[in-house]
This record gives sequence, structure tokens and C-alpha cells, in this order.
Amino acid sequence: MQVKKDDVRSRIIAVAHDEFIRNGVKKTSMRTIAKRSGVALGNIYKYFESKDKILCAVLAPLLHTLDEYLQFHNRTDHLTIDFLSMEQMQAEMMNRLLTLVRQFRPELKLLFFSTEGTSLDCYRDRFTEQQKQLGMEYLQMLKQKFPRLNTEVSPFLMHVVCSMWSMILSEIVQYEELGEEDIRQFFAEYFEFSTAGWQKLLKV
Repeated sequence: MQVKKDDVRSRIIAVAHDEFIRNGVKKTSMRTIAKRSGVALGNIYKYFESKDKILCAVLAPLLHTLDEYLQFHNRTDHLTIDFLSMEQMQAEMMNRLLTLVRQFRPELKLLFFSTEGTSLDCYRDRFTEQQKQLGMEYLQMLKQKFPRLNTEVSPFLMHVVCSMWSMILSEIVQYEELGEEDIRQFFAEYFEFSTAGWQKLLKV
């Protein structure tokens, strides 16, 4: 019985995923999801109490991966001011971002541009704020390891930097004509540009 329930739940999520990606959340109805998944409308509510809950289930893999990416930046082995080590870390971050875009481009576009009125509305703002908090924590950890560094960076500057980074990610997923090599070149250029700025600011 549990296998059957899991199968029905997976089918609902798969159909909703397709509908959300093609039509957006607002234009997708529970009735359409029920009809396409072969589940009676009343029965869908036994699995998901609302369309919002289905949306969260559809985007759960992406949200988990985004959280992993943010936490990756603050690993203790990334606390370095050595340029070669920074290049290695940035290469790993670039590969993670490319994998993220490759695996979740339609879902990222859905999350950033088609979740108005849901519990994931304005997710980009929340993503920016989470980056900001982690960024400030990272600077504190750097200061503990390298006391000579100037880490008195204003929270507003960190907010602007993180907001720009969130905007970059949303722009990449929005413009589908950007191929993987275009994205790779951009990341390489951006990391080089931003590294020079942070080195100047921190007086490395």
C-alpha cells in the first residue's frame, strides 16, 4: 500500500513539475494536475493540502542543492588568502554552479520568476539575505585565522555584493541562449574581477 502511495505522490509531483515549468504556477490549476496525473481531485488533497505544497515538493531538490552550495563556501578549508588556493576554490565553485545550472535551469527560472503569491515568493531576496549572513560569518572566521586582515566590511556592501550575485544567477537562467562555455567564461572573468576587489578591500 505504501509503495502505491509513493507512486501516486511521485506521479503528482512529476505532472505538476511539467505544468509549472510550461505554464507557471499561477496558470496551473489543481484540477489540471489531477486530470493529467490520473488522480481524482479530492484524492490529491490527501497527498498535498495545497498547490503551494506541491510547488515546494517540486522544487525541494533545487532548494536543497542551493543550500548545499551556500554552505560549501564557508567550509573551514576555504579560509585562505593564498591566491593559488583561492583559484582552486573558485574553480570548484564554478563547477558546482555550472552543474547547478545544467541540472536545474528550468527550475531556477521557475523559482526566480514564477512563484508570485506562493510561500516561495521573493525567494531571490531570501537567497541574497542568506548569502549576506554567511558572507559576514566568513569574514569573521577569516579575521580569527588572519588577524592582520581588514574585515571591517559594511553589512550593506555585503548585501549589495550578494544581491548582484543573485541577480547574475537569475540572468543566466533567464537567457537560455547562453551556452555552458559562455557561462564558464563569464564565471572565470567574474571571479578574477571580484577577487582583485576583495584583495584590495581586505588589504591582503
